[in-house]
Amino acid sequence: MDSSKTLQTQKQPFCLMCHQSLSNEAMKPSRLSDHMRRKHPDKVSKPIEYFQELKSALESRSTLISLFKKQTKINDGGLIASYKIAEIIAKTGSSHTAAKKIIKPAVEAVITEIMNQDPSSIIKAIPLSNDSIRRRIDEMSDYIEDVLIQRLKTTNFSIQIDESTVDNKALLMGYVRYFDNNCALQEDLLFVKLLETDTTGASIFSAVKTFFEEKDIPYTKNLVSCATDGAMAMVEF
Repeated sequence: MDSSKTLQTQKQPFCLMCHQSLSNEAMKPSRLSDHMRRKHPDKVSKPIEYFQELKSALESRSTLISLFKKQTKINDGGLIASYKIAEIIAKTGSSHTAAKKIIKPAVEAVITEIMNQDPSSIIKAIPLSNDSIRRRIDEMSDYIEDVLIQRLKTTNFSIQIDESTVDNKALLMGYVRYFDNNCALQEDLLFVKLLETDTTGASIFSAVKTFFEEKDIPYTKNLVSCATDGAMAMVEF
């Protein structure tokens, strides 16, 4: 466990293993022990060094949260707005230039016509350039991937893999299903990888196995099922 001192934007106690926010009441030794036994029974006997390394790894990652801790001339509100606008653009699949071409003029119009204020100071505080939006989207994507990988390290999951050919390029896609901390079934896209050789079962197996090993996901323990549209040789981990 770690307190909010680790991440300044985190207002509640925070579990490093399941990324779950806990109440202040949950910080009682008895409650912490209960959480450990129920959620992480395989970590009960781990030495203190293990958790210290986990904490250091989390602090050193270039995640969305850590970016808010950096010194910047941009006020926090403008930085947060920039990330939220980038999220909207990513969800709609719009071009990165939409921020400057559409959103910026729209915000200026609202501030000028409805709020009767000069929009220049507000617009200057919100980074909306093409490069800024691209970086925001990349940073949020890396953060989401990291959270998903951490979850798969501590829970059982199933995977569905399939390959597709686009513009003469073979892409391998992997989707995972797992139960979250609230026992709700979740389905997420885990990866999209380019198959550099061919689309045989051996190549697909090698690509998936390499991904799990690079991300340090204990697939031999946590992977409970695999679905494909190919031969069984593709799934014999």
